[in-house]
Amino acid sequence: MRSVNRHMTPWLILVAHRPMYNSEKFFTDYQLSIHMRLALEDLLHQYDVDMMLCGHRHSYERTCPVYREQGDKRVTVHIVAGGAWFDLD
Repeated sequence: MRSVNRHMTPWLILVAHRPMYNSEKFFTDYQLSIHMRLALEDLLHQYDVDMMLCGHRHSYERTCPVYREQGDKRVTVHIVAGGAWFDLD
């Protein structure tokens, strides 16, 4: 990501199956999201990733720009777009 020319590629988007932030109350999903934050969140911040787009949950959610559970206009927006196939939450 260091070599990305932000004038040619103005948006950096990370795509993953499971979200780092969501409001669902499933313990195993919550545990995994904590591990993902520990492993990835500083990298997203370091490389100015604009958006993390995920599925897994059968719902739609979007955060404000957030880093370490705090709002900040200069950080990643997290989107869960998991509305396909199964019953929606």
